[in-house]
Amino acid sequence: MNIEKFKEQQKLYGDAYIGNVIRILSKTRLIINAGKSVVNTGDRLCVYFPEAELNDLDGTSLGIYEHIKGKITVIDATDNYAVCESSETKTKKQSPLFAISPLVNTTVEVIAPLNIDDSSIDALKIKNKAIEVGDPVKFA
Repeated sequence: MNIEKFKEQQKLYGDAYIGNVIRILSKTRLIINAGKSVVNTGDRLCVYFPEAELNDLDGTSLGIYEHIKGKITVIDATDNYAVCESSETKTKKQSPLFAISPLVNTTVEVIAPLNIDDSSIDALKIKNKAIEVGDPVKFA
């Protein structure tokens, strides 16, 4: 990507922008258009999208909310691009039928909800949660 195009993208996606998803290889791997001059093997990045401007109670702009679509780690960086892999893991509930021992944990920890009045919830409307070619990438 030439410098003019990069600066144009940076204006659109914010100062933290380093590149874009250019190819999706599988459910766990993708390629970005940032190479060794920007990223190194092991760097933690995130695929994001600027969703909505956030304003303080007095109306002052606090910036743009960036929805994190996924967290990735660089597994191979070349001069012009980098191959990245999902850095997120999931814990699945194990079936008691397959437990080797009754001491094996069959539960999964979840985040406890805050004590919030439901009428105060003003959720952001995320337009597209799926990672797509063209989505911006930044350091996590």
